Amino acid sequence: MAAPSNISFATAAALGTLPAAAEQRVDDGAGTTSDVFFSFPVVEPQREVFAFAFGGAEDTGYQPRLRVYDAGQTLLFSGAINKPMQFPVSPGLYYLKAEKNGDFDPSNLTLQVLAHQHQPVTQDGAIIIPDDTGGFPATILSRTVDNVVLDFVADFPAGEQGDILNEQQVILQQDEDGSEVELLSIDRDRTLTSIATIPFSGTPIIRANREAGNFYLGENSSPSAFQTVAPDGTLGTLHIMTGITSLASLAASADETVLVFSRNIASAPLQRWDIINDVPLSDLAAAETDYRIGDILEMDGSFVAMYFSSAANGRIKVKRYSASGQLQNVYDFGLSTDYLTPAGAVPRLGYDIVPGQFVVYLHPASEPGVAHVVFLRAEDGVEVDRRRFREYEEGKYNADQTDTPSARFGSSASCPIYIWLPPPEDIVIVDESIPCCDANAVGEPCDCTGGSTSSGSVSTGSSSSQPPSTSTGPILPPEIPIGPVNLLSDAYWDQACEGGGLVPTAADPVDAEDWAEAVV
Repeated sequence: MAAPSNISFATAAALGTLPAAAEQRVDDGAGTTSDVFFSFPVVEPQREVFAFAFGGAEDTGYQPRLRVYDAGQTLLFSGAINKPMQFPVSPGLYYLKAEKNGDFDPSNLTLQVLAHQHQPVTQDGAIIIPDDTGGFPATILSRTVDNVVLDFVADFPAGEQGDILNEQQVILQQDEDGSEVELLSIDRDRTLTSIATIPFSGTPIIRANREAGNFYLGENSSPSAFQTVAPDGTLGTLHIMTGITSLASLAASADETVLVFSRNIASAPLQRWDIINDVPLSDLAAAETDYRIGDILEMDGSFVAMYFSSAANGRIKVKRYSASGQLQNVYDFGLSTDYLTPAGAVPRLGYDIVPGQFVVYLHPASEPGVAHVVFLRAEDGVEVDRRRFREYEEGKYNADQTDTPSARFGSSASCPIYIWLPPPEDIVIVDESIPCCDANAVGEPCDCTGGSTSSGSVSTGSSSSQPPSTSTGPILPPEIPIGPVNLLSDAYWDQACEGGGLVPTAADPVDAEDWAEAVV
């Protein structure tokens, strides 16, 4: 039989518009297997692509590895042999190379390529997981359904530290190279906006203070230090923690008088620092032998801390203490060895948007490559809900080879975790000084002359489509409804007014000042 012909960029087989699939025998029947190439276009609004090259059997024989190239034939991403991968894209031409792992007879390739189908992120409390590898986006996951990726956020900094202030709509996130932290916002369209870049040479420790509406940015150094970061990027006073030689986690009291923190050591006590006078206070809780404290949250005057230990019989425990150090609750998740996988994927804590709740982010060894997000009620530790998501670490399917992957898209096996409250719909400030058009005249220019609907009628305030600039008349109520204009409920400024904008302004190119009222 003939060898395959698509063995170079120039001869790549065109897959066409996604989704696409291909099956091909890639050996010549005489003992030689070839690398083969494919091409496909990416169009708006595609942001992430899933690709899976499978050799027909698990862990034996022909097992291809995918490599991704741009239109200039520059290598962008590499997958794992015989496993799916996901990778970010932008409009343009891409190439896939199915790279052989040796010569096999036969070598049968099955290829699947599809683009992520974006879900509208209107869900309050969607889950954001930043990636820990540069070049990969953050992932927005469903709060209500397992293995559902709602969207991806391109250009989100990769890093293991950060937190979110939902009321202020800002995120403070470590950048992957360790030399800065980024203050960011995400709008409803998942567009990322940089507010400020803060140079940072050490290892940052980040926690939001929801009552104060700012972030606490700590430095794991000797001596350690911390300062506040306002939602506009303004930095507060730098506090040097004399005598504190490392920092693993921190959270400030709601009134910003006390910082609760732990050092980056085993057998770490839960310590306190006087923010006003910059001196250490007595420990909030004594050390537990061999246990580290990975995260701390301030919850309505109490402090929630994540304890874990890699020692024999070490466990994953979340403890809640009062401000005076009284132990209020212990939530035990089981043996640490059941969770500290993959290596370095330690359990994390995050704030929920539901008052009195928080989240625990786990990586169970019993389900390799699956992340668990557990929603807990702080007062009694009741598990309110739990979500499970397939992990794609460095874009690679984070599980054993299979011809039936459990999910085509997923998140990195990284942290931190953010529970996101999307910003409200745009608030429109209406200029009431300019009368505007018929709210029903969507297809007419701003100098409209009126119209009617079956549900009501519209009367114009002038018989002329070009009234004198001194004309006055009834001004429509300035409310802007959420959703379509409803003439039965009220009369609103025309959403098609002034060249299609929502807000009437003096920018009308024909200087028309017609108005209309709904008569119901």
